[in-house]
Amino acid sequence: MTLPSRDALIRFVEDSAVPVGKREIAKAFSVQAADRAALRALIRDLEEDGVLARGRGRKLAPPDALPAVTMLEVTGLDEDGAPIARPLIWKDAD
Repeated sequence: MTLPSRDALIRFVEDSAVPVGKREIAKAFSVQAADRAALRALIRDLEEDGVLARGRGRKLAPPDALPAVTMLEVTGLDEDGAPIARPLIWKDAD
């Protein structure tokens, strides 16, 4: 069996600059076709535990990660004139 450990899979998703899909995970860890069902089960367990979350296109990312594209509301300027903004949509942790 060529499945990654839970920790290795979490690190891979956290270290990725963009959300990743099952295919990218399978390729990165050389998961064979016979082990794809076990990989899906591992991913599902991590989602149920709240360690990973699915975003747009069913891609996986840390649950608190911002999407690649976000609409922001500019709320002001800092002392150097750079904009201060916040996401229009934010999923609260509660």
